[in-house]
Amino acid sequence: LYNKLRNFEFDYIGGPTLAAEPIVASLLVHSYLMNEPMQGLIVRDKPNNHGLRKLVEGPIRAESKVVLLDDAINSGYSLFNAIETLNRSDLKVAGVLTIVDFFHVGHKKLLDSGIAADCIFHINEFGLNKNERIALKNIPNENSNQPDNYSDDGISNAESNAYKNSVQLNGSIYTIEREEFLMCLDEHTGYKKW
Repeated sequence: LYNKLRNFEFDYIGGPTLAAEPIVASLLVHSYLMNEPMQGLIVRDKPNNHGLRKLVEGPIRAESKVVLLDDAINSGYSLFNAIETLNRSDLKVAGVLTIVDFFHVGHKKLLDSGIAADCIFHINEFGLNKNERIALKNIPNENSNQPDNYSDDGISNAESNAYKNSVQLNGSIYTIEREEFLMCLDEHTGYKKW
């Protein structure tokens, strides 16, 4: 991510809370260690119930340019909320940089809005196909061991539709849950690793 930031002209790096916070913080520390200190900010989705109740946290100056960082872009919901908040705070979005881009609605909306978008990984690099579905049978449900949680074919009712866009690799199953979240399951137990 640090090297990809060089493709943008900006005054700040920042992103929507909560996923972007560790990304922004680690890049700020790295920039300091590289003797190229950057300034950062975080965009809240709603103000705190205490303190200054600011939506943009950081040492901001009006008319400054911000590169928004996030873990992933799918629908673009959190990024577009952050963009609107930054615009209301008189800040300009210079671009968006994510770790994973699902190349779904959010990516297209960014480009249609004239906002440059870049990523480290494209979703297709994980071998995931949006139209592919796998069936996981006889996988225990980590929340309950009761048989009535399973359909006739042995797939957990709660998880029966959750495993489309999946790929198996090195004892793990990587899947997109509800077309929003990338998750990793243990191939043998079905329990979520992350």
